[in-house]
Amino acid sequence: MEPKVLKLFLSIFLLTLIACNAETASYKNETRTIQYKPHAPVSMTFSMPEKIKVNEELTVKVTFKNDIDVDDIIIRFHTNNNLKLVSEKQYSLGVQASSQLNAVNVIVIPQSKGVFYINVSATLVSNGKHQSRSFAIPVNAGVQNQLKTNTMQKNTSASGGIISMPAVEP
Repeated sequence: MEPKVLKLFLSIFLLTLIACNAETASYKNETRTIQYKPHAPVSMTFSMPEKIKVNEELTVKVTFKNDIDVDDIIIRFHTNNNLKLVSEKQYSLGVQASSQLNAVNVIVIPQSKGVFYINVSATLVSNGKHQSRSFAIPVNAGVQNQLKTNTMQKNTSASGGIISMPAVEP
């Protein structure tokens, strides 16, 4: 091969390689937006007594606030076997204006000691379309709500000392 042809071939090869690297580098700097699944524009708050006893009725005040005008809000409550639901399982709140507050009293009876959950589903109906959001209300029946503190010790070989670090258990 002639030196001129070899130089031309190497030049074309190097230019192709540089162009490929430049294109690859442009992909590395690309930013992407992650889309999360949308939920119904409704929020929930709740209040209940601090001390909850086993086998006694507990009234939980649950308040809902919708962020848009809706034709209806359907609220559903569900519990497991250790938490008996005494009140209605479903409520329909009807036509609601944006930022309107609605309170619902949920009555449950804890059947044993432990932490149980009232599962709540709020479905907004607007122009015939349904959109839901789920919540969970923890019910801590007959169990102390205090945190236990343990001490974790670590022996470091570099300094020869012991480092004591508090650990928190729920």
